[in-house]
Amino acid sequence: MKLICHACKYEVAETRDLALPLTGAMFVSRDPAHGVPAPWSPVVTWEYMFCPMCQRRPFLDPAPDGTIIMNTDSGIIAVTQKGIVKDEDGDGFIDLGAGVAPKPSKTATKVAKVNK
Repeated sequence: MKLICHACKYEVAETRDLALPLTGAMFVSRDPAHGVPAPWSPVVTWEYMFCPMCQRRPFLDPAPDGTIIMNTDSGIIAVTQKGIVKDEDGDGFIDLGAGVAPKPSKTATKVAKVNK
C-alpha cells in the first residue's frame, strides 16, 4: 500500500506493518529498483515525518486517542491502537466504532427529560 501525501498527493512511500506508534521503519522506498531511498530514517517518529516533495506532514495530525488518518492508493485508512481500519464503503468516512453503540451522555439524558 502506498502512502499518498494529504497536501500535494505525492506518492511518498510503500507501507508495511503499520501500527502505533508510527516509526520510519514502517515506510520503505516506493521505487527501490531505481535507487529511490526510503523517505525517512527508520528511527524517526511521526513528529519528524515530512513529505519529500512539499515538506508538509503527509498525514493528518493524530487524534487525541492517537489515531492517525492516512491517504493511500487503497483508499483512506486509520491507524489505531487496534490496527488498521479502512473506509469500507468508499464514502470517505471511517467508522472507528463499527458495531459499538455509543453510550448516551448524562447531559443528553437530562435534556431529553426536560424536553418531554
